[in-house]
Amino acid sequence: MRRLLLTFAVLSTFALTANAQDVRKFTYDVGGYWVKLDTKNMRFLMDGCGEEEWDKVLNYKKVGNKESFSTKSGTGGTIRHEFVKKSENKYTYTITYPGYKPQTENVTVGSDAPSAKEAAKNPVKAASDGVKGLFNKGKGLFKKKDKK
Repeated sequence: MRRLLLTFAVLSTFALTANAQDVRKFTYDVGGYWVKLDTKNMRFLMDGCGEEEWDKVLNYKKVGNKESFSTKSGTGGTIRHEFVKKSENKYTYTITYPGYKPQTENVTVGSDAPSAKEAAKNPVKAASDGVKGLFNKGKGLFKKKDKK
């Protein structure tokens, strides 16, 4: 029973960790604007006022250090997006609207995970910490016992 509980705890921890890394927030180096890309649910959100709809990501492709995809604009045109990785967390972001020249910006990426202060208030974070504690306690189950 302990092993089953420990296995469940470990799998839950991995699931929570993986989910936090799916949404990345790219912040413009100039101007403070941002865009978010959710590669798990294939959604994209541009910085704006109020609640905005996530756009559906179409034709997502990742080749080497380049990620590209398209979204539909409100008028039905296709907007092309491209992220090119320059270093660990620095990218160039190129957006091409129909009928306009491409615009390129330098962006910095970070996960959209909550800050430490928000995480303390977050029940999912608290549950994750509890699972980690249970995992650490359960490590002893898998150690070989010395026979004397």
